[in-house]
Amino acid sequence: MVFKDFALAYLVCWMGAIVIAWLSAVKEGRDPIEMLIAAAAVFIVVGVLPVLAINACIKWII
Repeated sequence: MVFKDFALAYLVCWMGAIVIAWLSAVKEGRDPIEMLIAAAAVFIVVGVLPVLAINACIKWII
C-alpha cells in the first residue's frame, strides 16, 4: 500500500512537470506540441519505467 501511494505521488509530480513544460513553451512562443512530446518521452523513460522496475523487484522479493 505504501508503494502505491509513493508511485501515485511520483507520477503526479511528473505530470506537473509536463504541465510546466507545456506552459513554458507557450510563454516562450515555441511549439507546445513539440515540447509536450519531449516531456512525455522523458516522463516515460524517467517516470514510468523506474516505477515498473521497483514494482517488479518488490514482487520478486515477496
